[in-house]
Amino acid sequence: MQAQVEALLELVGRDAGALRRRALRFVISDPRISVAVSGMSRISEVEENATAIEAAPLSRRERERIDEALATVAGSQSKWH
Repeated sequence: MQAQVEALLELVGRDAGALRRRALRFVISDPRISVAVSGMSRISEVEENATAIEAAPLSRRERERIDEALATVAGSQSKWH
């Protein structure tokens, strides 16, 4: 399991802020999702979420790679295929 988690971290990054932004972009890049609710308690979190939302959506390939890595860690199948 450790190897799968490491592979996922290599894809999404190890910086906590980058990880949160990538996670939000992953969610809002899914065409099946129309609303994403993200908890925020500090102005810096609002700004970080705004930066993530303003960034270009993840490409289909980026979403597939992350989903495949998540599926490997969770022991399930990818949802993008």
